[in-house]
Amino acid sequence: MKKLFFATAILIYTFFVTAVVFDNAAHSSKQSVQTVRAVEVYETTQPQTEAKYIVTALDGRVAVSESDSGRIIRRTDTQVALLPESDRKRLEKGIRVKTERELRQLLEDICS
Repeated sequence: MKKLFFATAILIYTFFVTAVVFDNAAHSSKQSVQTVRAVEVYETTQPQTEAKYIVTALDGRVAVSESDSGRIIRRTDTQVALLPESDRKRLEKGIRVKTERELRQLLEDICS
């Protein structure tokens, strides 16, 4: 009887661990899709300016990319979900920044 109880407990535990792992993977995938959609919307709606950087949401965090290459140059630990709605909306569209000084100031404002 003890063996049956122990085997059932292990089976239930394995089920819950698997469910949590798959739920986290699905959530992460959803965040990536939202980020790609935000970039697509940004690219089609924003006028081209002489910005050097673009600050956006990437995998649920604030990230900085080069505007000309799109290469991610910095990922912060700041979670977008914890930011005020106005900042989240700006990040979804992408915030264009012209200088390193402006970038530092923006990241300081958003990430602190």
